[in-house]
Amino acid sequence: IIRIEPVQQTGLFLLSFGVGKSGTEVTISTSPEHPFFVHGHGWSSCSPSLSMTRYSLSTHQLAVGDTCISLTQHVDTSSESALMPPPHTSPETAKDYKQVRFQESPTPKKRKHDSSGTSSTLSETPPPVLVRV
Repeated sequence: IIRIEPVQQTGLFLLSFGVGKSGTEVTISTSPEHPFFVHGHGWSSCSPSLSMTRYSLSTHQLAVGDTCISLTQHVDTSSESALMPPPHTSPETAKDYKQVRFQESPTPKKRKHDSSGTSSTLSETPPPVLVRV
């Protein structure tokens, strides 16, 4: 962030960023409570108290010199077969996908108690993930 300017008439803030390797200046307007993710600090805003009130999010004070992190979508066209299908895939499109299960950690166990007081252990099955093959 290279500049933070409050706009008295609207209650908004103008934030100027140096973007990319060239440091191109980009200015946006934002509400005081809007959180930005700052490298080394976590969530930050122009008004941490308003961020807490509106989002129940603890934030640091945004300051000149902060490096904000933004996520952008990067599509690698060379590995299209590894892409997940969109959330609402039609049955016609779904036939191109195979259902597989991923399990990175032990499956959580639930205890089931019946009327006699006996308990048994049930495994929770992780939701399926579709992968194009």
